[in-house]
Amino acid sequence: MSQQKRIEAGIGCESCHGPGSVHAKDERKESIYKASDHDSHRATEVCLQCHMRNRDKRMERLELKDLFGDVRDYPKGFEPGKPLINYKLQAPFRLGQESKEFYANGVGKKNRMQGNEFVHSIMYKHGITCFDCHDPHKLDSTSTTPPGDALCMKCHDYGSVIGPHQKNRQAHTSCGGASCIDCHMPKMARHLKSSPLTVRTHVFGFITPDDTRQYGVPNACTGCHTGRTLEWAEKQLEQWGMTPWK
Repeated sequence: MSQQKRIEAGIGCESCHGPGSVHAKDERKESIYKASDHDSHRATEVCLQCHMRNRDKRMERLELKDLFGDVRDYPKGFEPGKPLINYKLQAPFRLGQESKEFYANGVGKKNRMQGNEFVHSIMYKHGITCFDCHDPHKLDSTSTTPPGDALCMKCHDYGSVIGPHQKNRQAHTSCGGASCIDCHMPKMARHLKSSPLTVRTHVFGFITPDDTRQYGVPNACTGCHTGRTLEWAEKQLEQWGMTPWK
């Protein structure tokens, strides 16, 4: 791969598979990077090169004023398979401090922050990759056309070790109309200011009404039940016995 050259400009096959000049001449040669054949964390970095808010890597040794007119919001020089940390400086966050990019508990406020959240999730820690849930070779958007609970249930199942631990859906949640992603991936942001609210959080943990009270982050309950109060949502959860944060 090191002797190959990029032949595409912008986002394309080589963005995820690395330089493919040799492969383009003879596709039978296994000369491109395939994320599914490698360590899950390194493989996930292929996606994080775009889907993680960052700072110019040179800011580790220079100040922003020194980069005026040449600030890069992309990891220049990165190729799939290389350690992303050598090319990308992750956007800063301090627990308890809200910023233009993060709520005070670390949940992202913008699009392209899936990676900032995902690397702190239990999914990432257990080796789940982006492409376990997303097909990078399809053009359809899971944000506008969610695949449904069947996708989650490929790994999860009622009464299983990894959950849901309850015996059925009704025992797991008394909110009859909710899907898995409604509770575990509530909508947080828009792709553009004029876009509908479709960008979902990738923390996967249940964001509670109390999180909203403490950090101002939208929660899973009142995000769907618009017009309802935090007190109403907490009362419902208490009636269901779902108050593990207290």
